[in-house]
Amino acid sequence: MGEITVRLVANARTGEREVIVSYESDDDWTQAEHEERHRRIVEALAVQGVISREDEAHVRFEPLSGQAAAEAEAEDRSELA
Repeated sequence: MGEITVRLVANARTGEREVIVSYESDDDWTQAEHEERHRRIVEALAVQGVISREDEAHVRFEPLSGQAAAEAEAEDRSELA
């Protein structure tokens, strides 16, 4: 299993939180394998208390690569400004 990064981003206008999960995965995974991995990550985050059950509806997944991670981080900073 590769690296997983979880970011919580608050929308200043609406007060809603978005949970962004970035992770490394194998390129040869099927869509079903990706979806199962997403479900397991969300469940683990909820069980550990990292996110609430209400936050589960606001989880977004994105691949983690050097460039993608840097772009996502820069986007989050601009949203918080």
